[in-house]
Amino acid sequence: MLTVILVSGPPFDTPLWEHVENRLKHHNMTAASWPMFEGPSGEFSDETQRLVQFVESFNDPVILVGHGLANPLVMAAANATKLAGLVLSNGPLSGPDRLTRAVQLLDRTPHALALPFLRSSFGLRRMVVNPYVMDHDTTVAVCGPILAKPARRAQMRNFLQTMTWSPLPTGLSVLLCQGDSDLLSCQNNLSLLNKECTNLTIDSVPGGRPLHPLERPWELADRLALWSQNSLTATQMS
Repeated sequence: MLTVILVSGPPFDTPLWEHVENRLKHHNMTAASWPMFEGPSGEFSDETQRLVQFVESFNDPVILVGHGLANPLVMAAANATKLAGLVLSNGPLSGPDRLTRAVQLLDRTPHALALPFLRSSFGLRRMVVNPYVMDHDTTVAVCGPILAKPARRAQMRNFLQTMTWSPLPTGLSVLLCQGDSDLLSCQNNLSLLNKECTNLTIDSVPGGRPLHPLERPWELADRLALWSQNSLTATQMS
């Protein structure tokens, strides 16, 4: 049985994946969300090592899923351990983009203003199609664990300052599944992925914006499950 490990990049934490996890279980897939910044420093290399250790704790083949600023992290982990497949959702693929700069700006926002800004109509409500999805409680749940504590904000700062990008290992099955209405992520680096990946599948979430794992979780989970059945089975048979 395949195990799916879901990783969200800062400022989002594991609650981003709650409904995706539940939908993957509907497809008889084991799913687990991996929390960032539970190590001492938050530096990119330390987070990569922690993620690799988590992947290798499973006996079953693992599909690693990254969203947002977790993309460079899961790409680095893919070079350090054996995976059944890799899924890259909205976020930077080969270098800093507008999403990176937005989170860096958020990191410089005073502690008392960060969450209130994200809860406002100028914050995360602009990152979804339906603004009511990002109500007060949801915003606190997905961003509060990282932004509400100074120590974790410091870890996020270390992560952003030390973040690097790695080429993908040759032959790895990769699904690029982004929202087709994303306002932040730049897709002009798809040509680079096409050169790196010999087994690349490109899909999109209709109407999906940067937070489509939260707003359209079934769309993402269903596409992931279908891709795993088709692409990974074909790879194993070849």
